[in-house]
Amino acid sequence: MYALTLLSTALLASAAFAQTYITAPTAGTTITAGSEITVQVTVGHGPVIWDEISVAIGLQSCPDGSCNPTNKYLGTILYKGPCILQPSGVGTDLFQNFTVTIPPSTPSGQAILGVANFYLKSIGYAPTLEVVNEKLNIA
Repeated sequence: MYALTLLSTALLASAAFAQTYITAPTAGTTITAGSEITVQVTVGHGPVIWDEISVAIGLQSCPDGSCNPTNKYLGTILYKGPCILQPSGVGTDLFQNFTVTIPPSTPSGQAILGVANFYLKSIGYAPTLEVVNEKLNIA
């Protein structure tokens, strides 16, 4: 029982040290269709072995407010490719800025910006996919 508790605690602690965030744009930001924006992806990884593989950034337009879950549908892909993280200057957080163009045909209203981050973590290099999102407004 003790070993199972210890293993569960270690797994939870490992998960707490690997988290992907969208730090820009912030939730609720209004962006203009056809404009370029900077998407800042930040990863708080803590003291775990980490090997970043790739990132995909997508945009779903949902003017009526009903979007699909981003872990099932990213929408229009704005970026897909390597992710080369740099120290952020805040603890052990790492980040990368991606400049993407919002398609000019994106309807006005609510949208969801989704980021899928694929990396290998821990001693066994466990394949890990984190998907995070922010609600935006399209003008």
